[in-house]
Amino acid sequence: MRVSFLSSRFRPFVHAPFRKFFFIHSLSLIGRWSHELARSWLVLELTGSSKSLGLLLLISSIPTFIFTLQGGVLVDRVNTKKLMMVTQAVMAVLTLILAFLVELTEVQLIYFMVFAFAEGLVLAFDSPAFLTFVTQLVPKEDLQQAMSINSTTFHLGRMVGPVVAGGIMAFWGAGAVFFFDAATFILLLFVIQSLKLRPREMSDQTQSSPIENLKDGLRYVFNNKALRYRIIQLNLGIVTILPLIIVVFRTHMKEYFQLDAQAFGAFVMFPAFGSMLGAMGFALWKPKEPLKLLFLGLPITILAVFIFPLTKTAFSASLVAFGVGFGLYLAFASLTVSLQLLVEESYRGRLSSLVSLSFHSFGMFMAWPVGALYDSWGPVRGIWLLGSIFLFSSCIWALMNLSVLNLVYKKTK
Repeated sequence: MRVSFLSSRFRPFVHAPFRKFFFIHSLSLIGRWSHELARSWLVLELTGSSKSLGLLLLISSIPTFIFTLQGGVLVDRVNTKKLMMVTQAVMAVLTLILAFLVELTEVQLIYFMVFAFAEGLVLAFDSPAFLTFVTQLVPKEDLQQAMSINSTTFHLGRMVGPVVAGGIMAFWGAGAVFFFDAATFILLLFVIQSLKLRPREMSDQTQSSPIENLKDGLRYVFNNKALRYRIIQLNLGIVTILPLIIVVFRTHMKEYFQLDAQAFGAFVMFPAFGSMLGAMGFALWKPKEPLKLLFLGLPITILAVFIFPLTKTAFSASLVAFGVGFGLYLAFASLTVSLQLLVEESYRGRLSSLVSLSFHSFGMFMAWPVGALYDSWGPVRGIWLLGSIFLFSSCIWALMNLSVLNLVYKKTK
């Protein structure tokens, strides 16, 4: 029974494309999150303002907001592997340019603003391509586990990347972090080129314009009650809780507890560690109906958010941030995995673009006003207000969709 349990949970590793991609993508995400930590640190060093960090994220969200849905249309029309190779190559070049600027010139905020805009433009096409690419690494029957296991790489990067960045910055400076990130992009590019993917079943969309394809995809998603509930609930968390983690929590820890670079990196690891454990638990549990875990993740997240501004030490704040990361992962995974299991193959790219738009645009749009709210209202009132908005909006949306939730519970009886 033990062998059967483990083999069913880790079955995606039987497939060579998944194995190769999993390990090199883990390294690439460590580089990505190292980069993100170094950039956040430099921006806070230059400005000391949560609002400035939020503004940077807002800038990156503008091109993703404009182009991500079209990116999803493109994913449903072209070879996903070739598109991924283009986006990874562009990101490698952009990151190398930023690394040289940080190393050879006096660091200025404008560098990060320009890079954030360029990065957002690439992500508009890369993110829906990536979500679709992962589904081509394994047969459909192994898709849920592949997505669950692959998400551990994201949170492994979130957990390890900041610590790696703190160590690199302590010895060689922030520029070396960006060089490291660029190297991981290049390695990932070579691996993607070598992979043989499962072919996709796509309907012929070449007879219609991209705009018509986009409208068709939006109608498909929002006319389906089950998909619509999940997409909107996902966005409720993204526009309230996600900006708290990436802007407010970090600013509060650095300024209130006066952390140095290494301690700051260690703190950022805690919510990522919580998400990492959530991802591992999700993969081992292998829930028959992923959406049911939403109602475990939501209470944990909300409780931890309300406790965070009351903490008096950096360690206790880090532990609470761990709880936020754990609960939010369960909530987000229950929604994103069930979306991918429900969607028809020919609409996968356009659905993925909606998920990408949520994470990379709507959440980033809110980073600046959430940062401004923290600067004006302080930690307790600002964080509690956003937590309350998330709690009440989620409850109201659930009550409006009882038919969807009742169907979920009937399926698992």
